[in-house]
Amino acid sequence: MALDEILDYSDDWTVRVCIVHDGYQVAEADHVWQLPLGPVEIGRAEPTAAVLSALDSASPSDFLLDEEHHYTEWGASGATHSLILTLGEMAAEGVVGELVWEALRRLGRRASDAAAAPGPNRPLERDEAIERARWHVAAAFKSAEQEPDALQLVGETMYEDGSWVVELQEDEVNYEVRLEEREGLVGPSRISRRLRETR
Repeated sequence: MALDEILDYSDDWTVRVCIVHDGYQVAEADHVWQLPLGPVEIGRAEPTAAVLSALDSASPSDFLLDEEHHYTEWGASGATHSLILTLGEMAAEGVVGELVWEALRRLGRRASDAAAAPGPNRPLERDEAIERARWHVAAAFKSAEQEPDALQLVGETMYEDGSWVVELQEDEVNYEVRLEEREGLVGPSRISRRLRETR
């Protein structure tokens, strides 16, 4: 398969925004925004262009933007692509963060509209929200030692707009996942972790 074909083909596209303490871009983030686009029908350049446009509008002084492409031809073939933006906390909490978050929302709507077989566009059921929250934690934090199903459920709340907040626990770490996605509508999520306080 030619290089252009590899880059245009993907089983899975993910956009991830990692928010780190200002001045520590090499540290692993405790706050991650994640948009799983799945098999993208909108063109591989569009996620990168959308995020760059948001950054260009706000002109942040410090950020890192990486693209990762993985292609496997070992028995069955497959490809995954990730766009990873690293921002400092101050930028993420201000105009830069607002513009990037809106760019993720627009990308999600574009991917949903372009899907070959769009879903029914309904709020997630409780079990669906918990399952997706576990997946988000495992995908966002590579240091998580447990399998997604091993993350213990602490609590969940569904809001009137159909969004969810799911709280999970792993050893001494608590995770909070805020889901905007719906069945049939791709949306970004905010994933945070913190050490559990012990007395």
